[in-house]
Amino acid sequence: MLTYQPSCDDRTRIAWYGGDSTQLHFQHRGITERWIDIETRTVGGGIPTGVKELLAEMEEFYNYCYSTK
Repeated sequence: MLTYQPSCDDRTRIAWYGGDSTQLHFQHRGITERWIDIETRTVGGGIPTGVKELLAEMEEFYNYCYSTK
């Protein structure tokens, strides 16, 4: 699993579970300290193979979700 979680926010993150998954998960850490999916996005062209491109996808999804929550 890879995650994107800005240092200023320890309660929300974007997670990608690896393998053949083409989904990014916007998650919130609840009272029980477990991560709960709030929104999921399927990346249409598949998960990027480069780290920079994957980071850009995760940042964009985080910003989108954070601005609508």
